[in-house]
Parts: sequence; C-alpha cells; structure tokens
Amino acid sequence: MKNTLNVGILGCGRISSTYYDCFSRGIDGIKLSSVSDLIESKTKKFVKRFDCNYYQDSKSFINDNEIDAVIILTESGNHYRDAKLALNNGKHVITEKPACLIPNQITTLGKLAKKNNLMYATIYQNRFNPALKKTKEIVEKKLLGNINMISARVRWCREQDYYEDGWHGTWKMDGGVVSQQAIHHLDALQWISGGVKKVVSHSSNQINKLEAEDTNISLLEFDNGSVGTFEATTSVRPKDYDAEISIFGSEGFIVVGGLSMNKIIELKSSKIDDCIKIKKQFSENVKHGYGVSHPRILDETLKRLKEGIIEPPIDYIEAKKSVLLMNAIYESSDKKKWVNLNSKNKFNKLGR
Repeated sequence: MKNTLNVGILGCGRISSTYYDCFSRGIDGIKLSSVSDLIESKTKKFVKRFDCNYYQDSKSFINDNEIDAVIILTESGNHYRDAKLALNNGKHVITEKPACLIPNQITTLGKLAKKNNLMYATIYQNRFNPALKKTKEIVEKKLLGNINMISARVRWCREQDYYEDGWHGTWKMDGGVVSQQAIHHLDALQWISGGVKKVVSHSSNQINKLEAEDTNISLLEFDNGSVGTFEATTSVRPKDYDAEISIFGSEGFIVVGGLSMNKIIELKSSKIDDCIKIKKQFSENVKHGYGVSHPRILDETLKRLKEGIIEPPIDYIEAKKSVLLMNAIYESSDKKKWVNLNSKNKFNKLGR
C-alpha cells in the first residue's frame, strides 16, 4: 500500500471547480499530481494551487507512470473512450455521471477493471446526501408501509449559451436534460424504489434550442407495483428552482426537496414518532444543484483506494441501472409507447 495515492484529473470544464474545492480541503494521503485539458487556460488554477503537471494531450496524461487513479470529467460521450484508455494503462478510474451513454459500454469497462484488478467508480454524489440516505433507510424498513406512488422532478435553468459549447445537448456527446441534469434524480428514483419495470415518456424543447430535449415528462411503473411520475426541465427561468422526490405509502409519506434533494421537506408516518427531529437532523442547506456531497463520495472512494480496496461505493452494476432507465425514457419518447426495462435498453441516437 502506497503512502501517497497520486490522482489525475482529465477534463477541466464546468464540473472541475467542484473537484478543485474538494482537493483544496486536503485529503489525507492523496495528491493531485496531474491535470489534462485541451485548453490550457482551464488548468492554470489547478497547476498554480497544487503544483501539479499539465498535459494537453490525454494520451500523454494517461501514460504518466506517477498517476495511480484518474478522475474523468470529459464530455459524457467520451467517458467510454477515456475510461477504457486509463484502465488499459493500469489506472483506477473514477468517472462523473453518467458512466457512459451506452449501457453495454459500462459493462465492458466494469469487466475490464475487474480483469486488471482496478477500481471503476461512478460519481452519484446525491446518494451521500443525509436526506436521501435516511429516505432509503425509511423505505427499506417499511416505515412508510407498502409504497404506492413515487415521483421525482428537477426544475432547473440552463440558458441557451450552455448549449453553444459544441457538445452539450448533442446526441453524440450528451443528450438532453434526462441524461445531463436529471440523471442524478433518475438514479435516486430507481435506487430508493428498488427498480423501474416500465416507462412511457414525452420529450420536447420548450425554450432552448438543442438536438436533444430540454423537457421530459414520464409515467413509470415500478418493480414493487407502485406507480409514479418523472418531470425534468432546464426551461425554468431565471434560475434553478428545485429538485424533489416524493414517496407515498400505506402508512405515511416523505418528500425530499431543495436544489439537490438535500432537505426532508415533509415526513409523516404512523410508524415514526420523531418525524420533526428527523426532518431537522437529516436536512442541510446548499447553494447550487451540485449539492455538497462530492467531498463525501470522493473521500470514501479515495480512502478505499488508499487502503487497497478496489470495490467502489457505487460499482458499474449500480451505475448502469440509471443509464438503462435513461435510454428507456429516450426510446419511449421516440417510439411513443411503453418501454419495458431490461438489460438491453438502448436508444439508437445517444452516444452515436
């Protein structure tokens, strides 16, 4: 086991500022040793703050023998390419959501990592929100009774210039609100519910101009027999409004809201005596939709690597579930019919 784990960041775009903040706190035994981006100016604050190496060429970056693990923050459509290159070069991989746009690519990478005795992790930071963790516990302990309805929504703002960077909103590199912003909420929906059985969906562009959609409305039937809705848009103006998941059962209900599903807004249950205390204890304030749980999941992931554990907090099997659901939603929107969830769901435009 190494005294210091050297980490590299591949891609220094919009989300990289969150990782800059994470590493600025200092993580015991972890060093940010290298960064890579085609645009050098995006990496300057990293190089200055952490005295790390800079690579413009990603292949040279991956071939740096000092790097033990790579955090992939490139365009979603390049996650498969970049993760495969890193795994083939003996690097552990931590990828921002979605792991890949095409579900089977996630399986390929997961098996490749296992073959090479490497970690392949995906970042779904909201699973580390106290409010969501407590919600999952409450559901699993059946403190809401038998679940009959589950709904999620994300109502955020992205101005048109967000889609003018050459990749956001394109089918090849990104998709729309479902695969970019709301993938976190799809993950929470399927994670807490235990799985989605089938979906029927409608996508549209309400304000923004992009190849994919800025708005989606879906109906869902879950594996446990409950039903629900999913609502996602980036057409809200002038700023992000909320992100919420609501779960209703035979003995009560829970609503988790805020900008990033960070607050228990309401909790009522005939099986819970201290609802008010739980609401206060497991809620927190956030300033933006990223929330505050990136440090939590990153710390846990890197801690495991430091200890020689390659099983990540969220493995490829878990990461694939939300991507399958995302593809099923797009397939349903395209074909205008119900689509059953299975291991082969894929949308023929996404990632291609």
